[in-house]
Amino acid sequence: MYVSAGCSPETDVLDVSPDGLLAYGSGPNVLITSVTNPRARLVQELPTGHVHCIRLLCNVSGAVCWVMAGSVDGTVRTWTPKGAAGPVLKIGNPVNAIAVARSGDSQWIVCASDTQGNVHLASFDGKDYQNVTSMAVSSRKVISVGIMLVEGVPVVLAGLGDSQLAVLMDSRIVLRLGGHSNWINSIDCIVVDGVLYFATGSSDRTVRVWKVSPVKEKPTGLVELVPSRTEFVLSNGIKYEISCDTIIYGHEGMINSVRWDRQSKRRCLVTASADRSLIIWEPAIDGWKSIMQLGEISGMSTASGFFSGLVCTVNGKERIIAHGATGSIIQYARSDCHELYKVTEPIVTGHTGSIQSCSWEPNGEFLATTSLDKTTRIFAPRLDGDWNEIARPQIHGYDMQAISVLDSGHFLSAGDEKILRSFEAPKSFSIRLKCMNGAALEENEHAEAVVVPALGLSNRMGGSEDERVVLPDMSLDKSPSEYDLCKHTFWIETDKLYGHGLEVYSLAINRTGQLAASASKSTTTIDAAIHFWSRNPNNTWTPLSSINVHALTVVRMKFSPDSRYLLSVSRDRHFSIIDLREQPVCVQYQEAHGRIIWCADWSHDGSFFVTGSRDRTIKTWHRTGDLWTESSRIQFESPVTAVALHASNLMAVGLENGSLAFYRLTNDAWTLAVMHSNAHSAPITDLQWRPQSDQLAAVSNTVQIYSLVS
Repeated sequence: MYVSAGCSPETDVLDVSPDGLLAYGSGPNVLITSVTNPRARLVQELPTGHVHCIRLLCNVSGAVCWVMAGSVDGTVRTWTPKGAAGPVLKIGNPVNAIAVARSGDSQWIVCASDTQGNVHLASFDGKDYQNVTSMAVSSRKVISVGIMLVEGVPVVLAGLGDSQLAVLMDSRIVLRLGGHSNWINSIDCIVVDGVLYFATGSSDRTVRVWKVSPVKEKPTGLVELVPSRTEFVLSNGIKYEISCDTIIYGHEGMINSVRWDRQSKRRCLVTASADRSLIIWEPAIDGWKSIMQLGEISGMSTASGFFSGLVCTVNGKERIIAHGATGSIIQYARSDCHELYKVTEPIVTGHTGSIQSCSWEPNGEFLATTSLDKTTRIFAPRLDGDWNEIARPQIHGYDMQAISVLDSGHFLSAGDEKILRSFEAPKSFSIRLKCMNGAALEENEHAEAVVVPALGLSNRMGGSEDERVVLPDMSLDKSPSEYDLCKHTFWIETDKLYGHGLEVYSLAINRTGQLAASASKSTTTIDAAIHFWSRNPNNTWTPLSSINVHALTVVRMKFSPDSRYLLSVSRDRHFSIIDLREQPVCVQYQEAHGRIIWCADWSHDGSFFVTGSRDRTIKTWHRTGDLWTESSRIQFESPVTAVALHASNLMAVGLENGSLAFYRLTNDAWTLAVMHSNAHSAPITDLQWRPQSDQLAAVSNTVQIYSLVS
């Protein structure tokens, strides 16, 4: 139903076609979307390797025939735009760059480089790879590659680890070109009016434009005593030379990407840099000039800046597509060459690290997630049924581990630090959510401005006497821009909960949102204590008590529906039942599995609970007298990492291999309803049913929301 996956913060993991189809890599996932209808769709997952490079293979008319991806598993894989798998080119070493040149209507020359300094060349016709050749060009990895056809002969350009540009032909190096003083991060080739050009972007902050042309005949009688170091000879005997046409200065950071505008009849180059800027260049009488500079995508200072800048013209609009370190893919668009580019809503947003936890608002109005990318994000549906990221309430300095939403305007979160943090939504969040999906939420009276002090981790309400705060100028009736997500959608931190001696790992909230339990990473019984907290009317928290039960880290906790018991599971392979009617008392502590217990959940009426473990089993426990005893078990092919029980006696089970299984309880026995193999490319870390709904949120390295169909 919905997939959210941020684009990996790398140079070559994004590509766009002339008709607006966009493909990108997110960890081991390959996804496609459209610049005009931005709704990401998962094409394929590569459970064996991270995707480092993406290319779209188009025919003469510009239609996409194949999506190509290079992975750390040493393969170059292809799919049709609809997701059907195509031929696989096995290289053996991790692939870090791909370049493609079309040699016919549906034929391409593919060049790939690996981390061991090899360059691989093959012809591809959609059915198979042919004429595969490999050549060792460096003792270190090849940073970037490009390919051009000179009179039909493939000529490969390789950016080497020693900052030189190697020109390869017929499985050998024919030229080594100097000029750059640091790594060449990106190479792109183009033919304009029958003349070959290619551009190189380097970490030395410069861009060089090179021209490839036939060597002019020298007057008869002259002898060339020293052969030119910029010339190479084709197999038909014709000499070509490569000359540096211009050197472009303008960026203050290293160049991450150079891309030509292939739909324009003029030479137009887009460069993306670590200085958080995109610059569009065109040739002028006395060199190249900057015709447009587009600003940073994030109000937060990121050293990595833009990783890519692509250009396409779709539906009469010229569009610049870019992505940075936050995972979002944004676009600037204009309808006329005399207009300024305007930033639109992000095409894609999502986490760039493993998602550790998710939590629904009690009425299902939105979903909150936390990730190892140090952010907390909120996703909500629009009136048209689509979903969007609408807020980034916490951008932290630590990896985020757990979150629990208390109500429509408050949540608790835990990161790799010794404290819990309590947050409250600003007024702008309630207004935006109401405009987007009609949710009738109580508006908070706080100001719309929330600030993060320099060198600080605490979001606070702006407007104190010692600071001047400008209220954000953003539209609240549509999805926020990437700039607003990073700058203007923070929530107010209302309290810090101290008490743990080590980093907090797990967190649970009871059904009323008034009682919380937390536990930290631990290797001892003392540090594995479970702490209880009571919520005050002003959204501050009071510590109640703690209890020592487990010997190792408590990885998951769940309150029973009536808040009478707390169920906890731990790395020590035990579960515990803690009675909360008066002072917390452990009424049962039992070894339940042969390996670490990753997950647990109560039934909707509290009559039983389930536990899932690395020992590849799910066990069901019913109460017998004063204790809970095992009543059934299910065996799986992979360790169980997440479980969630629905009120309709349906159980969702997430596995370490990314598979998602659904079981139905009939006559006190679980029967398999659906097995969705490899639904995710990483272990499923959390599952949460949307309240009063048949929708399920499943998180791993992506956020996916499923809707059950009877």
